[in-house]
Order: sequence, then structure tokens, then C-alpha cells
Amino acid sequence: MKLLITCLVSLVLVLSFAGNALAQLPAGWSARDIGVQGTTGAAIEKNGEWIVIGSGSDTWYRSDVFYYVYRTVLGDGEITARVVSAEDTHEWAMAGVMIREGLDANSKYAFMTLTPSGNTGFLHRAVAGGVMNSSNSDPGKITFPYWVKIVRQGNRFTGYYSADGTNWVAQPNNETVYPDPQGRNPATIDMAETVYVGLAVTSHSDGVLCRAMFDNVAVVDLSQYVQPDLQIRTDDELLYAGDDVYNDLGLQTRSQTVDENMVAVYDIRLENDRFASDGFIITCSGGNESWSVSCYDTLSGADITSAVTGIGWTSPVLLSRGYVDLTLEITPELNIPDGSVLEELVTARSVTDPNKDDTVKAVTTFADSVPGPLQGRVYTINEDFDKGALVGVEYETVPDQLQLSAQSVTLPFIWVPNTNEGTVSKVDTRTGRELGRYRTGPSSGGDPSRTTVDLLGNCWVANRHTGTVVKIGLLENGQYMDRNWNGIIETSRDLDGDGDITGDEILPWASDECVIYEIVLIPGAEGTYVPGQYLGTYTNNSWDPGPRGIAVDKSNNVWVGCFGTMKYYCIRNLDGQILKTVDVSSFNHTAYGAVVDENGILWSSGHNKGFVLRLDPRDNLVSTVNVGHYVYGLGLDRFGHLFVSGWTDSKLSRIDIHTGTLDWTKIGAFQSRGVACTDDGDVWTADSEPNTVTRWSNDGVELKTISVGNTPTGVVVDALGKVWVVNYGDEYIHRIDPQTNLIDLSKRIVGTRHYGYSDMTGIISRTFTTTTGSWTVVHNTKAFDSRWGVVFWNSYEPMGTSLAVRVRSSNDRRYWSSWEEARNYSPLRNTPNGRYLQVKATFQSANREDSPVIYDLTVNPSPCCGDLEHSYPLSDVNKDCKVDFTDLAIMAAEWLDCTAPECD
Repeated sequence: MKLLITCLVSLVLVLSFAGNALAQLPAGWSARDIGVQGTTGAAIEKNGEWIVIGSGSDTWYRSDVFYYVYRTVLGDGEITARVVSAEDTHEWAMAGVMIREGLDANSKYAFMTLTPSGNTGFLHRAVAGGVMNSSNSDPGKITFPYWVKIVRQGNRFTGYYSADGTNWVAQPNNETVYPDPQGRNPATIDMAETVYVGLAVTSHSDGVLCRAMFDNVAVVDLSQYVQPDLQIRTDDELLYAGDDVYNDLGLQTRSQTVDENMVAVYDIRLENDRFASDGFIITCSGGNESWSVSCYDTLSGADITSAVTGIGWTSPVLLSRGYVDLTLEITPELNIPDGSVLEELVTARSVTDPNKDDTVKAVTTFADSVPGPLQGRVYTINEDFDKGALVGVEYETVPDQLQLSAQSVTLPFIWVPNTNEGTVSKVDTRTGRELGRYRTGPSSGGDPSRTTVDLLGNCWVANRHTGTVVKIGLLENGQYMDRNWNGIIETSRDLDGDGDITGDEILPWASDECVIYEIVLIPGAEGTYVPGQYLGTYTNNSWDPGPRGIAVDKSNNVWVGCFGTMKYYCIRNLDGQILKTVDVSSFNHTAYGAVVDENGILWSSGHNKGFVLRLDPRDNLVSTVNVGHYVYGLGLDRFGHLFVSGWTDSKLSRIDIHTGTLDWTKIGAFQSRGVACTDDGDVWTADSEPNTVTRWSNDGVELKTISVGNTPTGVVVDALGKVWVVNYGDEYIHRIDPQTNLIDLSKRIVGTRHYGYSDMTGIISRTFTTTTGSWTVVHNTKAFDSRWGVVFWNSYEPMGTSLAVRVRSSNDRRYWSSWEEARNYSPLRNTPNGRYLQVKATFQSANREDSPVIYDLTVNPSPCCGDLEHSYPLSDVNKDCKVDFTDLAIMAAEWLDCTAPECD
């Protein structure tokens, strides 16, 4: 009774505070009770101070009862408020900010809240009428006043709290969650475009009113907020300057020095850094009597100089985080004075909000003689190696040399099978941008499922419905087939820079030159074809032959297992030819998934047969390991274990790959399909029916369950050690950060569904099957059409390791020549002239203990000894273009070993 009187007094005080004229909310705001409750709430605002009084039992389970003060927002947005106080009507009375799809009690919502007992909490309901989820702290974590915020980006909702309104913390998931353990932040909620945002209060005691005070209430419509972000780099740098920096030229300037034979080239990237789609007008200051300036659209090659130096060039409309690349060329004119400098300013300005802009600066200096641009370069210390891209290679363990990294790494791409439309998407795992989408057959009915990635970064996909396997080359690694010999690679690209591949950005079957081979595995019609050449019929049967298991061995050949014909095919990577066939029908083995371990053993899951097949390719010896349950996905860790998921049997098993024996079988997640392992030894499974990913310890102890959307099928680890999951029941793939067990990136692949649970990033083939890494550098001569001489290096290759170097050239870094395998100290024979030479050194080891090493690598453009026009110096015995003590020592040793008469 005393509590009820207190709340009624509070209501009187509110009305007194407001007065008749001020007992209102700001324009556009409304308030109402949500759900059926015994006492009506109230709300007022005056001079930025808000008082909200609400009853209600809770915002919990399948429906809510509370008081809501709200307005609408279209698209992305955020709401922030400081909760000054909240009456202690119950330990779980709540006051905070909410985004809600509707005003029905069972609506989808996200709620960042505080309690009088000092809890912080993030609550959400992803399905109307469904069970809510929450992650909350223990009591006593905060004291009023305290700040809360929710941000919506697409279907991603994130709850934050702060003590000062400046330093924000996302509500962590390592605290109490309900229903255990599905609470998570951020949450993926498929809400309508228009939503309700506002302040929510519940007393947690129906019929009792709770008074909460708020201030600093702010709603930001992020869908209308834009910010261009210009970035700049020179043409021999890997990293842009100015990412997420606006109009600070101290951090957005790059410089070069040129002579009369050179052109200074700068790469300019324009990115839409906010949430609203927008176009941007790009201008630059232009040249003068001493300098000429040219600007090109990098992707199309179109000359946009007159627009950029005039009224401005308008970019395509860019979605959030969309970007477009430009090339800026600055050339000294004849008779330019020595020491002349051109400071070229490039500015991007929003079309919809001209007050939003960003500027970068290119500083070019002329010198009569620039030392040694054509003299090549020696890469030998850490700073030199930093000029290139290191993937699985490092110089920290032993400085000033390159060796394989101990961490598991791969290239920054995930290849996602789009099962419903007969395509595969290549997605950048750093940004979530879809870079390409490739057809895997002449129709949309191929049913591509398992994808695997070879040691060169190419994708191999099994079309289970048509009975084929397709090789898709990695464009970024120069893997394509220029079938029309025009020097231009026709392939799927993100032409409008929106991060999605749609419409004409997907090329027809047989037109994409990154789709290299089609291998037919239909009995009696087996063969390898260039896409479009196969004129036979396809099976149109997902089970016969039904290629499913697919994996790469340490020789970079591809093994494909067929479900119905019970055969494994070994396919040569280079040309797609079938090298051999292993019949496993005597074991009644219906291949479903495959991996190759560090010993070269192929492991294959057998669907409902209750065992895993073990195939030794050296002698085709086959055996089985009985696990006693349904066998679906397979995953390898770095400690010699194979993990096996159990689908509807809800089991998880571990096998010792060295002994071929079963370690244990434990209760797993229901309908677990894909399996992946992170470097810490933890095991991750995609659980289709509960719509989760489960994290297990290496001993099979459940650590965390994470909600990920509709019908997840596969999980895989990316280049940064994060875990990706692909969904079959919706268009989404998600990235999970193992440090927080939170989804930190969600990507919608428009119009697709994804049934895949194999090595979609290449982490298994490049780390567990064999250890491989690469260092790639672009040498810039500063002059177009430079001739090439030799590439040579000093290295150490222990037994069981290998080192390979290959090169290709270009004048513009858009179109590259074919790769040429470089021989140490031997002249390049097939590499055309060009301004740039890209050098890629590939390291490989059969074990984790030994690594090949590069101490230094030298690029020598022509004229150089050893090419077709310049002979080696006399007495240059080891052909390194110099005569030194090494040559004298070799000659002395040969003379001492000589037994011929002329040696007397």
C-alpha cells in the first residue's frame, strides 16, 4: 500500500511539473501502454528532461507489458539517453531505450535497459510472438545516472552503455544470458524499414507505477547521414592513408619524386563511410605550365580528367561502405625547372549534403636525376619486406628474413555456395563485400554445395545435382583463362561498388574467364572441359553420382567423392584432368564430406553409415573408423584430431588421426552439420534446427551457443581467426568474433541460400593439410614498358620444404601478363615489358617444425646480364651477374677436383 501511494504521489508531481500547457511531448512523439495492464502510464518532457511513468509486468518471454514513449524512424538509426533515475518498484524494474517493429505486445524489439538494482541488460525478440533473449550483468554494476544506446544498421541491432556518454561499451555476452545460452549482442532481427524508437519503462509489478527520469535523449536518423572518405597511396604502397580520417591533410598526404622520364601515379579510393546511399562529386586542382594531370576510373579505365579538373566528376551512387577507385597520374612537362613541386588536392563532396566532404593531397617533386629507379631493388630487411603482402609468412621470429608463420592463416576470401541459384559468391572476409559471383553451370539447377579452396586460392565447387565439379580462379592471384585473347579479363566484378553482385555483374555461363574448368563425373562421360564445351546431358539427380566430398591435398590436387557411384576422383589442379579413381563401393561408402590431414590421409564422412572412411592415396589403402552415429561434417584441429558431427543423432566425436582410433563420442547439438576448429583448439558446429552455432572445448565441453539466423549449415575459420557461418534458410552469412562470441559482421548475399559445410576459406588445405604462405610484392620502375632482366634470391630450404617464385608484369596494375615461374639467377624469358613487376614467393612445408627461408630477393630490370642481349661477365661461374670470391672459390674447387690431362 505504501508503495502504491508513493507512485501516485509521483504522478501528481509529474503533472504539477508539466503544467497544463507543457503536459505534452515534443512534436512527432507519442506515448502509450504496450500490452494489457491494470494501471495507465504517463510521460512528459520539459526543457530536455523527460519523466516516464509506467506499470506492466515485464518485457519478457513471448509478449511485453510496459509504457512506451516513441517516434518513428525509417531505415538505419540510433537512440541515446541518460537514465537519471528509476524507482525501485522491483529488482527487475527497467528503464532504457528501445527499437520496436510494432506496437503489439508480441512485436520484435531490441531493448537496452538499466535496473534500480544496478544491472545493465540487452533484451531482444527476433520473431514476433517468439521467445525473447537477453544478456545482462549482475546487480550493482552501475549506479544512476547512466547512459544507454541502441544502434540499428540494417538488421543488426547493438546495445551499448556508458558512464559518461562518450566512452561506450557494447553489452557483453559473457555475463548472464537467457534463455541460456542464446542471449547475444549484437542481435540480428529482420525488422521492417520503418520502426518505433523511444524510451521504455516497466515496474515489473503490474498495477504499480514506476517513475523514471531521462535526459540527453537523442534520435539520429542514420539513413540520412553521409560522409565521403577519400584515401590515397602511391603505386608502390599496399596501404591507403586516410582511412576513416576526414580533412586532415597531415594524415592524408602522399609524396613522390620523379624525373623527366617518369610519371607519378597515385591511387585514390572514395568510400561512403556512413549509412545513407549517396553519390559524390570529385574535383582536383589540376596541372599548370610545369605539370600535366590525368585522372581515370580505375575499374573501367575511362578518362575522367576533364570532369574532375572542371565542374567535377560525379561517382555512381554508393551504398554504405561502397567504394570507387580512381588513378591519378602526374607528369612533368618538358623544360620543367629542377625542384618544381605540384601539390594536387583531390576533394569529394556529398551530392545530398554539400557540407560533407573530404580531401587528400598528392605532392610530386621534380628532380633532374632520381637515383636508380631502373636499377632494381633488393628486399632484405623488415622494412623492405613490409612493402609486400605477407600471408602466412612473417619476419618477427627471426628479423630481416622471411619464414612461415606459426599461426593458421589463409587468404581473405570466403567462397559461399549459393545453392538455390547455381552460383558461388566470393566475399571479402575483412569487409563483407561481395567481390564476384560465378555461375557453376548452364542452368541454375546445379545445386552447388561443397566448396574448397586450393593452395593458390582457387575455388573448387561440387555441383551435386548435375554431377560436375567446377574450378573458379582467384582473379586477385592472376588465376583466369583469357579465352578470347584480348588481354582483358571478362569476369564478375562489383562494377557499381555497392558491395553486392547483382544483375549484369553476374556473367553468363561460359563467359566468365575466371571459371576455368568443368569436370564431368557422370559414369561413362567423365572428362574435363572448358566451360561451354560439354554438349552431353547432366544427371539432374542429387544422389547419383552426387559429388559431395571435396578436399585439396598437399600436392594441390583435388579429391572429389561421389555419393551414388561410391568413387573418389583425384583431379590434377593445373589442367583439371582426372588422374585416378578409387572405388570405395566395397565399403558401402556414400561420400558426404572430406578433408586431407597433415599425413596426406583423406578422411570422408559417410552420411548414415555410422563410420568415417580413411583413404591413404599413396597405396589406395582404405579402412574405416566406426563412430556409431550419423556422420555429417568433418573438421581438423592443429593437434592431430578429426571432429565428426552427428546431424539428427545429436553427437560429436573425436578421432586421433595418427592412430586412426576413436577418442570419444559425446552428446552434441541437434542437427549439427558443419565443423570447424580455431587455433585455440575449440570446435565450432553449425546447428541447423536450433539456428545456432555451438562452441565446444577440444574435449567436447559445451562453451557457448550463439543464435545465427535461419538454418545454418556450415562454419569455417577466416584469415583473422574469426568464424563464419552460412545459412540455408535465409540470405545471410555471419562472422563471429571468438574473443566475444558475438556476430561482428552480417552479410546478405542477395537472392541466395547456402547449403555448404566444407573448407570455404582454404584454412584446412593451407594450414592443416600442409603449411603454406606467401609474400607478394610489386616492384615499380617508375617508367612504362620497362624491360625485365633477372629475379634472384638467397634462401634456405630444409628437407620437406619448398620455395617457389613467380612473376608477372603490367603497365597499369589492372591488366597483368601471365605468370612466369622464375629460376634463381636466370633471365626472365616470357614476361612482357611493363612499369610494374609483381613477384610472389610461395613457402611450403610438410611439417610445422621446418620452414623455408628467404634472406633477400633482388629484382633487376634490363639491361641486365644474362638476358638475350647481354651475356654474363667472363668468369661469372654461378651466373649472378657479378664476379666475386664465390666464383673464384667455385673455380678453385673445380680445378682441384679436375683429373683431366688439361688440368695438370
